[in-house]
Amino acid sequence: MAEELTAASSARDGAEIFGRKGELELIRQSLRCSECSGILIEGEIGVGKTLLAR
Repeated sequence: MAEELTAASSARDGAEIFGRKGELELIRQSLRCSECSGILIEGEIGVGKTLLAR
């Protein structure tokens, strides 16, 4: 349990997000796009939406 909390804390503090390279690039492109007014991140509870948004 302590290891899980440490891993979650590290991820929140800027550690690399694994397995989300495509999603991160899509978010970056959308934020740079002058025609886009925002992005929506949706998914099941606990899949990492908040971490991805940070």
